[in-house]
Amino acid sequence: MEANGKIGPHQGIELKLMLEGKKPLAKFAADNGITAEQLGDADFAPYVKSGRIKQFTVQKFDGFVEWRIYCLPGEEWRAKLCVLMLEKGDDPYFRNLFDENDLHRIDGALLGYEKSDVEFFIETITKRRMQLTGQSI
Repeated sequence: MEANGKIGPHQGIELKLMLEGKKPLAKFAADNGITAEQLGDADFAPYVKSGRIKQFTVQKFDGFVEWRIYCLPGEEWRAKLCVLMLEKGDDPYFRNLFDENDLHRIDGALLGYEKSDVEFFIETITKRRMQLTGQSI
């Protein structure tokens, strides 16, 4: 996302942004059978091996989905919080405490997005949901 309120995913350029120090964290969700090449995180492997990038992994739904979380050294707190959110995301107390927009805000902050971009994203998806359900905007 950009500071001018555009929704611009970092898909395909996460590694470049991280190596430039412009993105502290990236995460990928791999459904069962999807390779790292198909998912887009295969190029992270040599940087993980060298220690230039740290990797955390979370498996959900009996291993059907694997989350691969990458962070820069010194930003492990972001990855650990991301792991915690993934692990607790189905907990009723957690879901009652944080609504969906709260989770988008936390996720955006962890990924290093500007607050204005996260708010623009929330506004955009809220409008889309309202349109899909026939609610007036």
